[in-house]
Amino acid sequence: MFGPTLRGQQVLLGQPCRDEAPTYLRWLADPEVTRFLPMRHPPSLPMEEEWLETMARSERDVVWTVRREEQLVGVVGLHLIDWLNRNCIQGVMIGERTVWHSGIASEAVSLTLGYAFLDLGLEKVKGYVALPNEASLKMAIRCGYKQAGILRREWFRDGQWIDRWIGEVLRDEWLATFRSSP
Repeated sequence: MFGPTLRGQQVLLGQPCRDEAPTYLRWLADPEVTRFLPMRHPPSLPMEEEWLETMARSERDVVWTVRREEQLVGVVGLHLIDWLNRNCIQGVMIGERTVWHSGIASEAVSLTLGYAFLDLGLEKVKGYVALPNEASLKMAIRCGYKQAGILRREWFRDGQWIDRWIGEVLRDEWLATFRSSP
């Protein structure tokens, strides 16, 4: 499903639309953008449109676009929601490299964590970071993620093995730390 509109100080999270698929394809064709994502080859336009339709119908995923002012800069989502055990996996991709290191990913992640805990009533949100991606690891920790483990030699990229960091945010810890924050 697509998530409701969420507003932060510098981002607006909204519903994806089919007309934006070419922008996503441009991002997914950029090796710098996908360097630490679990994909190696960009999808076709029909594949991306099918993914959007699948997300719109999904009862286990909530997806948003990330906009800064009027510019589409990324996507964020809560995926594989386990309603029985009240947990999910969070993912974020900021595709516009011109806005990297500006706090946009942190704000998008924080807004969706609030939605996961306050609106969906989830107990835990998990996230994964490829360990060479220091910026994403720092962002995850800033947003409340705590290390749960390391998946050693999880991916093979550019002739070398990459470990993946597993982080978790628990509802009560997030509420105690972030709910009262501005």
